[in-house]
Amino acid sequence: MQNITCGIIGYKNIPADKQDKVWRELLREIDTALDDGGCIKFVTEHTRGIGSQIAFHLESLHTMYPEISWEAVLPAPNKVIPFDRDKMANLTQYYTTKRIDVKQLKNYPLGATRYIVGKASRIIAVCDRDNDHDTAYAMDYTKSMGLVLQTIYF
Repeated sequence: MQNITCGIIGYKNIPADKQDKVWRELLREIDTALDDGGCIKFVTEHTRGIGSQIAFHLESLHTMYPEISWEAVLPAPNKVIPFDRDKMANLTQYYTTKRIDVKQLKNYPLGATRYIVGKASRIIAVCDRDNDHDTAYAMDYTKSMGLVLQTIYF
């Protein structure tokens, strides 16, 4: 397996009636990134929505892919789903979790987007057809960098 990074963007709340479909598509894209794309590093924002779900999914893959690592860009505290100490300890025992303080990133959330896209070789974007400003920016930035972009619409 190569040392390639996959960024996952799109932290908007997914409507309840579309969550299962989006999650199945996202899992398929993560599997593709691992198996076909050689990705072993993942970088996401750690916000409500897909960021926290991805963390626990990657933990579940640790037995098959012990070299998996995950970086979490932590946004404003009101957007982070709180972890209890046991859950966070469990995550960090299986793979490296690197937290990036957004105070180091200028102009958040665009700074977080630039960080994620800058670290990645491929991006998976989860968004609605109307693309909120931040996700649309991330998708345009990904294309301008010549990276692989997989989009999951809901």
